[in-house]
Amino acid sequence: AQVLISVSSVWDSLISSAFTDAGLSHILALSGMHLSFFSMFAGFFTKFAGKKFSEIFSLFVILLFSWFAGLTPSLFRALICSLLIFITSYFGCKANMVKILCASFLLHVCIRPMDLFQLSFQLSYSALLGILLVSNLFDLIFYRILHPRVSSSLCASLGAQVTTVPICLSTFGKFMPIGIIASVIVSPLVLFFLGLGVGCIILTILFPCFSQVLGVVINLLYNWISWLVLFFAEFPAMEI
Repeated sequence: AQVLISVSSVWDSLISSAFTDAGLSHILALSGMHLSFFSMFAGFFTKFAGKKFSEIFSLFVILLFSWFAGLTPSLFRALICSLLIFITSYFGCKANMVKILCASFLLHVCIRPMDLFQLSFQLSYSALLGILLVSNLFDLIFYRILHPRVSSSLCASLGAQVTTVPICLSTFGKFMPIGIIASVIVSPLVLFFLGLGVGCIILTILFPCFSQVLGVVINLLYNWISWLVLFFAEFPAMEI
């Protein structure tokens, strides 16, 4: 048993390093992607109760998740943005995401000023700023030659990379260009993995006899994602 635990620990460490080498470390960091997932998941099951109730319940879920997961700088940024979006929506105002991000930055620095010096804080805000401001420029190029969803995902990845490259180069001396493509492929799979995992938990509680079958399905998807990450991690980084 100790050997199996040791092997499992080494494998998990290898996969974690591979995410970084593939330019996919943002997927492992608790951030807006995770809050959006749980918010949509909660909203999906409560939409029958009305828009207002669904929004309030989704807010409760992301607050609960944030409390449970711990407020890292990137997750705290996502939480502030979510709260500001909820407030503007509740009062019938149209949310401007750039203004939301700016307001979030000011509130974040006022509440937790030391986060300003954290790498996750810098990458979180710069990446989202790139998605909001730069990705549209790339979309003008790709929207005619790619499927809209693929184009949107690729442009968002490009926008985030453009604004985070200076931080990565100054901190690590390198960045991983393959992360632009890898993120488009791996991110949807990870979100699907999260959704499938929650669904399997619910099904296992309701129908315990399905636990082994569902476990096999989850492991197959996990191994597929792991293989893709290891594949992208083999691509060279650009160094200075």
